[in-house]
Amino acid sequence: MAKKTVIKVVLSEAGIDAAIKEVKAYKRKMYGKMQRLITAMCKEGEAYAIAHVTHIDTGETVGSIHGYRKGNSGVIVAGGQAIWLEFGTGVYWNGNPNGSPHPDGERLGFRIGEYGEQHGLNQGWFYPTDDPRYEIVRHTQNGDVHTGYGYTHGIKADMFMLKTELELKRQFPEMARKTFGK
Repeated sequence: MAKKTVIKVVLSEAGIDAAIKEVKAYKRKMYGKMQRLITAMCKEGEAYAIAHVTHIDTGETVGSIHGYRKGNSGVIVAGGQAIWLEFGTGVYWNGNPNGSPHPDGERLGFRIGEYGEQHGLNQGWFYPTDDPRYEIVRHTQNGDVHTGYGYTHGIKADMFMLKTELELKRQFPEMARKTFGK
C-alpha cells in the first residue's frame, strides 16, 4: 500500500495558511518527481528503441530516434525512413496487401503496398539509386540496359516503436515506485 502523507490543520487563520503552504510544498515535490519519472522514461524509451531497430543500413533511422520531455508529457520520436521500418513495405515480407502486420497499421492508414506507385503490391521491384552498394543493371523487355537501380522485396515490419511502447508500459510500475518511493 502506498505511503500516505498527512497534513494536520489547526483551525485558525494561521493554521490554515500553514496547511496551504505545506500542501503547496508537497505539490512541488510531487511535480518534481513526476518530471524526473517522465525524463527517465524518455531516456529508457530512446535507448530501447535504438537497440531494437533491426534493419540498420545508413544509420539515419537510429540517429533520428530521440526521447524528450515536453511539459507533462514524454515523447519518443523516430524520423527519416523509420515509418517504413515500423510498418513494413511489400507483400513479400508482410503478407496480405489488404492489411498490415502491425496492430495499428490499418487504423493509421498504413496498408501494405499502398504507398506511392504501389510497387509494394508486387513480390519485388526496382528503384532508382545512386548508392553503389545497391546499384545493379536493369534489363527491360525491349533489351534496354539501365544502371542506377536497386532491387528490393521490401522490408519486414520491424515494429521497434511498438516494442518500445510495450516495454515502457512493462517498466512503468517499477520506475514509478523507484521515483515516488524516495
